[in-house]
Amino acid sequence: YLKNGGKLMSSIVTQNYALKGFGVSGTSGEVLNSNINNNLYLNKEIVVPGDILMNDGTIYTPNTTGALIFPAGYTVANVVGVCFWTNESNDFVNAKSLVIAINENSSITWAPTTTNNVDIPNLPNFGDPAAAISDKEGFTNTAKIVAHLGLLNNPALSSRYAARYCYEYGTAAGVWFLPALNQLVEIYRTLSIVNPVLSRLNALQSSIVPISTSGNYWSSSERADYGAWPFSFSSGSPTYNTGKTQTHRARAIRVISKT
Repeated sequence: YLKNGGKLMSSIVTQNYALKGFGVSGTSGEVLNSNINNNLYLNKEIVVPGDILMNDGTIYTPNTTGALIFPAGYTVANVVGVCFWTNESNDFVNAKSLVIAINENSSITWAPTTTNNVDIPNLPNFGDPAAAISDKEGFTNTAKIVAHLGLLNNPALSSRYAARYCYEYGTAAGVWFLPALNQLVEIYRTLSIVNPVLSRLNALQSSIVPISTSGNYWSSSERADYGAWPFSFSSGSPTYNTGKTQTHRARAIRVISKT
């Protein structure tokens, strides 16, 4: 990486499979008269939408044409997610990104069928879509929903529901979560980047599925005791009048960061 004030001049950087890829970190740096191409990065400090997350925590940028090329020691079986958002500053030290899971539950309720009119304690209620779209707290929302409706293997609430499905996703509970409405909006904004990557992965492993543009996806954003906010990737907007025991899709997301 070129840190602040660094320069790369009259050089070629190509076919880089090193643990740390090439990039400029910080707010300044120069690349002059240099050719940089065909670099697949592992363990990138700076992550961008479309980058792939492996099950050991490493990140790499896939090649953009032809069949996917995996770095030595990795296959499609190692893939767990695809980045869809990164923080605006995206600096070397404080970079934080959001990753979407490679598969989903295609039909699940927001709450167990016996608890339709339940208001989750300390979970904000958003009465209109403009307010709901401001909600970015998927991780906190999910923790509150699961704490109230039942944790892992709770016999009193044994049925699966969207927040619990996302909370239990992966190899360790509590890492992945049901996105808040704003986070679903961010997925929609980068859908043209994320879905082609998921489609190319699907060609190698059928259990990996792109985001559907038909039907709705649950968010962790609550409307009231009687309803919550799903999101349509067809219209790019939230859906009204949805009771918590209606079934929609659910797709988990997680945070990755340097700190």
